[in-house]
This record gives sequence, structure tokens and C-alpha cells, in this order.
Amino acid sequence: MKKIRWRLRNTEGRNSQRKRYYNKYREARNSRRKWKKVEDRAVLLREVPDNILHVFLGRSVQAIQTRRSNILNHALRFFN
Repeated sequence: MKKIRWRLRNTEGRNSQRKRYYNKYREARNSRRKWKKVEDRAVLLREVPDNILHVFLGRSVQAIQTRRSNILNHALRFFN
């Protein structure tokens, strides 16, 4: 309960931490190309952490996390 209250009061601190994290790994070489099946598989398997995977894929960490979320949400909608 205390953690929840702290999180609600300190949203600016958490938001600034998120911005620092994403800005560190923001640069992406090919930001507008389509996702390949091999890339989707690598994102879903999570064998490599996102901050290392972004170097190999040439995409930002935020793009990787968003893609994973979109794929999983689509799969949940499909099977429900």
C-alpha cells in the first residue's frame, strides 16, 4: 500500500527516469522500415535484453517494447 501511494505522489520522478532510459537508447538507424518475421521472433523470445537487442535490430528500445506489446495484444484479441 505504501509503494502505491509513493508511486502516485512521485510520478514526475518516474517519468524523468523513463525519459533518461529511453533517451539513452533512442537512436535508431532505420526507424521507418517494416518489421520482419525474424525481428518479431527475436523480440518475442526475449533471449537478449532489449538494450542489447536494439543494437542488432537497429531500432530503439521503445520501438522494441511497443512492438512486443502490439503483437501480444493482437494475439490475445485473436484467441479470445
